[in-house]
Amino acid sequence: AEAKLRTELACACAGAAGIVFSLFALEGHVLAEALGVPALAVSPYLIPYGPPADFESRLAGARPLLHAALRASPTPATPEPAAAACRGELADRLSWAEVEHWAWPLYDEARWAGWRAGLGLGC
Repeated sequence: AEAKLRTELACACAGAAGIVFSLFALEGHVLAEALGVPALAVSPYLIPYGPPADFESRLAGARPLLHAALRASPTPATPEPAAAACRGELADRLSWAEVEHWAWPLYDEARWAGWRAGLGLGC
């Protein structure tokens, strides 16, 4: 069922100029990368939980270049990233603080590795 849904999503998004996805549909992040288009995550709530204790070490082991890039990314200057986004002040990358707060599920290798490989995306 999940494979069928992902195939349908990929077909529906073909030709898109960008992908807007919620934290209930994280496939949008992977599809945007596969299509080479911008992605925007939207969420109607604050995340009430954090990443697993071993998340950072697992990410560093599985995708060391990505981990290093995320760690090197500056923290946004504004405490209200949503307000900044509405003004068109989108950052071109996530900060590590954002990864720890809400984006860590995007980099869960157990969840995404097989699909990423099927889409021709590397580590």
